[in-house]
Amino acid sequence: MRDLRYWHLWLLCGLAMVLTVLLGSLLPTVPALEFQQSDKVNHLVAYIMMTAWFTALVQRSRYWLIVTGLVLFGIGVEVAQASMHLGRDGDWRDVVANCIGIAAGLALAFSSRESWLTRLEKWIRPPI
Repeated sequence: MRDLRYWHLWLLCGLAMVLTVLLGSLLPTVPALEFQQSDKVNHLVAYIMMTAWFTALVQRSRYWLIVTGLVLFGIGVEVAQASMHLGRDGDWRDVVANCIGIAAGLALAFSSRESWLTRLEKWIRPPI
């Protein structure tokens, strides 16, 4: 864990994000105006955000746990979609989009020595 003043709050926000992705992935779809392949873009963006969020909470030596957890989460969601028969279909291309998003989020995490949450906390309340 990183030494963050509001670590538990940040974790709760991250878990809310995961729950939102889970519900958005498993609830029956509502027909909407979408451009072709927008589903893959949604997967990509969601997994970039989740990876960037959770890597900001842990030390670099623990990034592999975040990556492993998100890959397994993404696979689990696709398996659930395939087995639930609620208008959702599991798609291996979604898993690929998830993994690309995870890789992009990981690249963002490695792009700075200090996590963005650490910088945010310093901005919110600078050390005395």
